[in-house]
Amino acid sequence: MAGEEGKTGVDAGADKGATDAAAVAAGAVADAAKGATGTEAGKTNGADKTLLSDTAGADKTVTVAADWPTDWREKMATGADGKVNEKTLNILKRHSSPVALANSALVTRQEISEGKLKPVLAADATPEQITAYRKDNGIPEKPEAYLENLPNGLVIADDDKPYVGEFAADMHKLNAPPQFVHSALQSYYQIQAKQAEAIEDANEQARSEGTEALIAEWGQEFKGNKNAIVNMLNGVPEDARKAILSARDSEGIFLFNQAPILRAFAQLARELNPASTVVNASGGDVGKALGSEIEQIEKVMKTDIDTYNRDPKMRARYLELLTARERMTNSGRAA
Repeated sequence: MAGEEGKTGVDAGADKGATDAAAVAAGAVADAAKGATGTEAGKTNGADKTLLSDTAGADKTVTVAADWPTDWREKMATGADGKVNEKTLNILKRHSSPVALANSALVTRQEISEGKLKPVLAADATPEQITAYRKDNGIPEKPEAYLENLPNGLVIADDDKPYVGEFAADMHKLNAPPQFVHSALQSYYQIQAKQAEAIEDANEQARSEGTEALIAEWGQEFKGNKNAIVNMLNGVPEDARKAILSARDSEGIFLFNQAPILRAFAQLARELNPASTVVNASGGDVGKALGSEIEQIEKVMKTDIDTYNRDPKMRARYLELLTARERMTNSGRAA
């Protein structure tokens, strides 16, 4: 052909090289096919063989004597009565040889000596075994000893001691290590402290909000209404007064930090004693407190009338006291 006649020597060489390469490739395919189906099957270079895949010697009987008899596990598990202990045998079956068993025992022994493994006390342990176990594991002989040498300056409050004592007794029955008991007590008191702090913050907020609300509602009578409540409570026996003043709701908020409670008590105090808003009677006797303050101002009037006349606050206070005493008289509560 004209195209083929025009090829150069280089082109002809290239064509011959391509033809030879194709022939080599075709031969390789033929060899591979022959190896898969003919006499070459199963031949490899050995690179992909392992002990598990090698079939050489599979049909041969092993004549070399083993280091240990094949029934070494059964022999070890056989008791003095000649019977095999199945439980022991099952444990021995976990090990591939006596050597593996010995190595496992040595590792366990080392871990025990290093304190990594400790013996477990049997459920039916005798008192002697319990005592020995506690001694070996640093557990005190008596529950009270748990509360000695408490960490980080921890101190058990007297009110808590009966309950903490019960807790220590329960832990002693369980043979709890001292560090576990100490850690539990620390956590308990830390939680208590956080709860107390949260309640204190809530009370501060309630007191602030209550004050703001009542000042807005009562205005200039805010102080007087507080006096009325204090005076009324001062007339109550001390133990009852303390119980009332320390009363809290279910959230730990003092009742007297809450505006609705103060409103109710202020109304009650005014109804019981109209003059109770004028003075703060520490002993609960408003009439006596009124009379005492009136006497003080009248003494100034007698001895230094100029001072009285120059002091508008004193004159206003004197008038307020007289008015309150009159109201008490009219209500039948005069001193």
